Amino acid sequence: MTKSGVVLSTNVEDTNSDVAQSYDLILLPNPDPGQPNMGLSPEMSWLGTGARWGTLEVDSPGSGLPNERLQKTNDSPVGPFHKDIWGTSGASGYSFFKVPYGEFIGDPPEQRRISHNSKRWFQQFPIVQDVRWNGTIKLIGDIVVYPGATLTIDAGTTIMAYPNRDIHDMEDANRVDIINYGRIIANGTSEQQIVFRSDSSSPASGNWYGIRNHGHLTMNHCIIRHSVVGVDLHGTQTLTNMTLSNNNRNNTTPLTITAIEDVTATQNGAITDITVSASGGWAPYTYSISDLPSGIVFDQEKVLITGTPTATGESDITVTVRDAVNDEASTTFNLSVTAAIQPLSIAPIADITATQNMRIDSIQVKASGGQGGYAYSIKSDPEAGAGLSISDSGLITGTPTASKNFKVTVTVEDRHDALVDAAFSTTASRSFTMRVRPRVTVSALTVSEINDISVKISAVQTNDPITPIQVSASGGQTPYAYSLSSTPATGSGLSINSSSGRITGTPTKAGTFTLTVKVTDNAMKTATESFSMAVSLIGDFNGDGVVNLSDHSLFVAVYGLSEGDDGFNAEMDLNGDGTINTADFLIFVSHFPNADQFF
Repeated sequence: MTKSGVVLSTNVEDTNSDVAQSYDLILLPNPDPGQPNMGLSPEMSWLGTGARWGTLEVDSPGSGLPNERLQKTNDSPVGPFHKDIWGTSGASGYSFFKVPYGEFIGDPPEQRRISHNSKRWFQQFPIVQDVRWNGTIKLIGDIVVYPGATLTIDAGTTIMAYPNRDIHDMEDANRVDIINYGRIIANGTSEQQIVFRSDSSSPASGNWYGIRNHGHLTMNHCIIRHSVVGVDLHGTQTLTNMTLSNNNRNNTTPLTITAIEDVTATQNGAITDITVSASGGWAPYTYSISDLPSGIVFDQEKVLITGTPTATGESDITVTVRDAVNDEASTTFNLSVTAAIQPLSIAPIADITATQNMRIDSIQVKASGGQGGYAYSIKSDPEAGAGLSISDSGLITGTPTASKNFKVTVTVEDRHDALVDAAFSTTASRSFTMRVRPRVTVSALTVSEINDISVKISAVQTNDPITPIQVSASGGQTPYAYSLSSTPATGSGLSINSSSGRITGTPTKAGTFTLTVKVTDNAMKTATESFSMAVSLIGDFNGDGVVNLSDHSLFVAVYGLSEGDDGFNAEMDLNGDGTINTADFLIFVSHFPNADQFF
């Protein structure tokens, strides 16, 4: 602590609006009377020209400061405003024991007696330029570090405050305060900590007030004991490796933040304000928040999460609190935003036609809106005969037993615990018409018998189609659908009209064909009927599939020899000579590929 360079003045007025005071005695190390305003920094302009300057060497050898009087010239304050008697310095009238700064060799001042021994006590009121403390500093009055001034406290320094006494009466009238509007730098080490404590042989919490910071405060490896508040933080501070004990308020509980429960919200609906709460650590707190969804904001002033989410989705939100010593704590909660609730409704259901005593095709009811948890019910008008029911999933099934028209009404109920908007109904209904026609008793589907047929064809001439065959079906449910198959599959040349059942066509191959007609009714019932078609060549009288000499003998036997004979067939007199003979047979068989068998 500086022991020389004292500014003495009466009625110096501090015009700084933040810390305005009027003082009678101010300590300033080494002012320069050759500079404007005694060389003070611009921040010290509040001292003005009313300051009175002088010097004092408080630990001059051999002075001893007997009684309340400064003795020798080199022990006396130099300056125009001071007299030899310390107790009546200037117009202030301070007594010896109310001087804001002094160094005394002797017993504590309350004994009203000064003896020569090794004990020291110190006091200092305003600090208006840079000051350094080391060793043991004893305080009997408030310390104020003004803007522009820096108080540096060396490692290993002990600052001792006289208990329950304050001769300067700043913020706490009964206790010593250290009040900072400028800068305090107290950097101790783990081996040489800086100690702030009571100057009492029986110290107790609350003996002095503590440190009030309104400026810039840096403290490392410091111990604070026996105070009211420890450190009262209102400015900018960096506090590390702090130890507080036996203070009324230690501010040493761990920094914590209250857990926030998960939140469910609705898109475009304002959320209930979420309060963020921290405790412990070193106030004041600062908060940060991450991953806020669109429309949600954090109100730093009110420490609230509030707003209206604009999009659906899940967000894990982390809230972090940081205290004055940069400790931090955080909590994470989930905000789930679901789509805005729409009015409960049922999609339109188309009218249906049903058959009495026949099961209907199932109908799926489609409900939407509300909050889910649907319950369905169904009602018919008239009530009897509709035979319908609805499942938990909204599926309508059943068999109507009466032939009439029914108005069917489906109702869905939203059984969720609570709708967001009470204006929305918890039920919705939709109606449709079911027309039930009588069921007609139908006989079994059958196909009438179809007679076998024989057909002759020429191998080289164009043949005539067969006489059409009309298939006759009955029973079942009309309309019918017809189809025709043949064994062998090719050569029959026949086909059937799928709607009318009429068989037509021209065979193209000799042989025996089995033709099968299949009838399918509207109920997909089927019935079949088969018939045979024998296809032979003209001239193949013995039916062996070829025309040869054996057929000639039968030819002559069948058709006769001369005109006028029984059985004579003039159509077979191919050369017109009135006789059916070999010449006519050769003409006949010349139309067939195998006629060369005769030559």
